[in-house]
Amino acid sequence: MAARIRLSLIPGTQCDERLWGRLVPALQRLGAVGGRQYECEFVPVQQARSRVEMQSMIAAAHQPDRACHVVGFSMGAYLAMEHTLAQPEAVTSLVAIAGSPRGFGERVVAARLRTVEALRRGRYAGIPAARLRKFVNTGVDDPDVGGVVRAMDADLGKDVLVTQFAEMSYRDDLVPRLAEISCPFAVVGSSQDHITHPDEFHMTAKRAGCELHMIDNGAGHMLPLEAPNELAAILDDFYARHN
Repeated sequence: MAARIRLSLIPGTQCDERLWGRLVPALQRLGAVGGRQYECEFVPVQQARSRVEMQSMIAAAHQPDRACHVVGFSMGAYLAMEHTLAQPEAVTSLVAIAGSPRGFGERVVAARLRTVEALRRGRYAGIPAARLRKFVNTGVDDPDVGGVVRAMDADLGKDVLVTQFAEMSYRDDLVPRLAEISCPFAVVGSSQDHITHPDEFHMTAKRAGCELHMIDNGAGHMLPLEAPNELAAILDDFYARHN
């Protein structure tokens, strides 16, 4: 009988469940071979209108009597680490993909708020091509990679982008508390990430005393879309050891 492994997936900025559209099938195929049945639930933080609502959605999905394996990507990785520190009894294990636990300094916050105001005043025409190339290294023109990023951005629109950008600007610095995370924890990043500096992944793993997995196949920030097979292999091995 296959072991049932419940995963809760938290997306990043301007993303929804389509972010996981290539990763989940790859993970389920590996699980079938290894006798693991992955049951994936998507936390729709893109529907939240405030950071408090994001936190509430995540908390509602992860109760102590329904503890699960939490996976967060980028902004979602930060939210997953924050949630694990707030409710450790509700998290069986934690995987942080392409994210940083740091807060933002005053200059960064100011720059983010200027961006928010510019977005609020103007018409949002979608993610610019140059910006997309910072997120995606391989597959910018692939409908299953860059096309998915464009589609999520177009469908979620300006309001979601403004909300997430503004609400996450004043996030706490979790670095001093990383050593408090006691559940199995893995950090996954790309050595060619142009959004979250790869040094952040090494720092996070060192401060948390946890596993670090670096993907070095040319993929950029959008690992679930750019490197689904490599990421699935890392996750399947992690859950084989920590279910």
